[in-house]
Amino acid sequence: MIGKLPSKTEKASDPFAFTDAFKTGIQSVDDQHQRLFDIIRETNDLIHEELLHDKYDEIMRLLTQLREYTEFHFHDEEALMERIHYPELEAQKRAHTAFVERLVEIDLSDLDNMDDNQQDYLINLVDFLLSWLSNHILGSDMKIGEYMKKNNNTLLVFLIILVVVAIIACIFYIILNSKGKINQGVFRTNDVLITSLVTVEEKQEEQEESMISDFLLDLSQKNVLSLL
Repeated sequence: MIGKLPSKTEKASDPFAFTDAFKTGIQSVDDQHQRLFDIIRETNDLIHEELLHDKYDEIMRLLTQLREYTEFHFHDEEALMERIHYPELEAQKRAHTAFVERLVEIDLSDLDNMDDNQQDYLINLVDFLLSWLSNHILGSDMKIGEYMKKNNNTLLVFLIILVVVAIIACIFYIILNSKGKINQGVFRTNDVLITSLVTVEEKQEEQEESMISDFLLDLSQKNVLSLL
């Protein structure tokens, strides 16, 4: 028997209850599993309904409903496994096919030939359906939930790394941009200093030229006076 079955207390209280022990953590899958449990419960209740006459047609209707809903569920579950690239998809498909084939083989028309064994046959059938579904969920479907959770955690870590890298890149950009503005300020300061120095030198040259001109003029005037 694969998987961990619910405790004896849980089974004794209500063997058809869809408890937390059967939840995979995938909402759609869990909802469909619960519906399968409900159909099997309805079938079991009908089998044990002693006052109901001609109940076999109704039992057959429920079993047909179980088969159709099981096929729908398996198709939906397999599509999910394909989307997430679940590595055990093929094994799941084989198990699903075998169970559906078993449901198809059920033919209550043979019950008329069973006489006193009719009730036992139906009870054993319900036990088989419930046991197979319980073991399949616990042994196989739970792994799907674990796989998805693991992949989601890996994706979360990857996204966190991307965010951290983006933040670091932004910080470097701000720092480099700030350095660029500082360098621009330094260049502007240097331009101002150079301009100031050139202006001072030009003024000095003008003063020197003015002093020389004044000296030559004064000298000329003195020479003229001496000749007179």
